[in-house]
Amino acid sequence: MKIKYRFTFSWEASKGEQLRALGLTVEEPQVPEEFSGIGVSHADEGAAGWAEACSLVKLWRGGIDVSTEFTKEEIVAADYCIIRGAHYSGYPQPESDDGYRKITYGSACYCPDCGVGLEQVAPFRMRKSVRFGRNAFLYLYWVHDQIFMPHGTWEKRLAPLGVGALPVNDVKGQPMEGVIQLKVEQHSLLQLDAEGEVCGTCGRKNFLVHDRGYAPHPVDPPACPIFRSSQHFGAGAQAFNRMVVRSDVAAEIVASGLKGARLIPCFPRSV
Repeated sequence: MKIKYRFTFSWEASKGEQLRALGLTVEEPQVPEEFSGIGVSHADEGAAGWAEACSLVKLWRGGIDVSTEFTKEEIVAADYCIIRGAHYSGYPQPESDDGYRKITYGSACYCPDCGVGLEQVAPFRMRKSVRFGRNAFLYLYWVHDQIFMPHGTWEKRLAPLGVGALPVNDVKGQPMEGVIQLKVEQHSLLQLDAEGEVCGTCGRKNFLVHDRGYAPHPVDPPACPIFRSSQHFGAGAQAFNRMVVRSDVAAEIVASGLKGARLIPCFPRSV
């Protein structure tokens, strides 16, 4: 496991020189001006120059994004893994005026201030122009807790493990051949230490997503290959559930080299 840091900062040539002097590589903005654009740099936690780079970027009021890189062995050894999007293409349809919400979800319990309470009642609609490329998983922008796959890949790799599928429609509401949505019906609480932010409108909670280290373990996982967290995550009105897969599903994704999603192993229950 490696903790990875991505630094972003308002570009100045002198800042890039300071980071290079610490041994970090620096990506300059693709603009000719000396004082414009955003610079990017990376470092592993504990590496030479990492601590000093953190201090400098904070002094510059830049951004620090933290993520974790796990080995295949760490992923397949976990009882459960969080699965999250790595390949996004396209938007749910119709895009304008929240049209996709109106036709895809029931909103009787929906809170527009925090985003909690949507329940899917109809197939997602998407444009036929969405592109999987070499990816087995696809996520739509604005929708972080629904996973789409080519029908053939799902049928060969995940259906034998008990992962179900839902149909997907085109923009006219007609069945879209070759693409399915993974069927996720069950929920489980995750072991969270954070208190969460209470919505002032509906009183329900949203939690922030932390990508440093292992993911929280499900408290009482259901006997199914894929399920979602009972808690909601995100900021603003973009609440979503975290998606969890069983160890055999994670092992198949790794063994088959399926791309388009990241697997984050959950802490063992006893930790």
